[in-house]
Amino acid sequence: MSTALQLMDKLAIVTGAANERGIGFAAARALGEQGARVLITDIKASEEKLYRRRDSLRDSGVECDAACCNVSDPLSVDDLLASIIERHQGIDILFNNAGIGTIKKFEETSLAEFEANMRVNFFGTVIMTQAVVPLMKANGGAIINNASVGGIYADPYFSAYNSSKFAVVGFTKSLAGELGEYGIRLNAICPGMTDTDMADGMPRFFADLHETDIETAREALRGEIALGRAAQPREVAELVAYLAGPGASYITGAAIPVTGGFPKSL
Repeated sequence: MSTALQLMDKLAIVTGAANERGIGFAAARALGEQGARVLITDIKASEEKLYRRRDSLRDSGVECDAACCNVSDPLSVDDLLASIIERHQGIDILFNNAGIGTIKKFEETSLAEFEANMRVNFFGTVIMTQAVVPLMKANGGAIINNASVGGIYADPYFSAYNSSKFAVVGFTKSLAGELGEYGIRLNAICPGMTDTDMADGMPRFFADLHETDIETAREALRGEIALGRAAQPREVAELVAYLAGPGASYITGAAIPVTGGFPKSL
């Protein structure tokens, strides 16, 4: 573990943390290595994986607990917060990471799919934030929202996903202005292509779209990145930990790209 424990005794919630290759799990580790006590969450369907991630973090020396929570369900979030309030004085850090992504032609994207992207990616962020803000007002805190590069740059075939993530960026910027007086900072991270389970679907989609093989599609996607490769989850997680800590004490209302220089044409 790091000797520079910038987040010692801070309590951090990380949503969407059940996937071993995910940004949420990597962020939980990065926060924990800075001394934070970490609570990781994910949906009930991912419960077994979630508790494996908890055990892995504990084995590495991170103080970690886990709880199932559906961020798009206010009752589920209320239950989570009630259990936290019983055991802790407050919440210092929230990383709204839980999300889904639909990649489809617009004419093939159903209204239900638009609603699902908005419900999880946007309303899940709103619901979690509404729940923790009252607990942060006394002592301040840091809220980091995973807006994806899809929140600042729109690609064809991502209309449902882009709509939800642009909403996350707007929400982050608006609320940062409102909550600054309480010492609550809100920022959005905007990662580009990252080596996660969620991103695995992109080359498959574009291979089918362009009637080519997956490796050719993968190389074409990498060709749009200045650094020529996808990010590792840890590279994104380091920004989350930084924004949660004292080094970012004057950063709020920002939407920060972590894209390796994607797209090169801009």
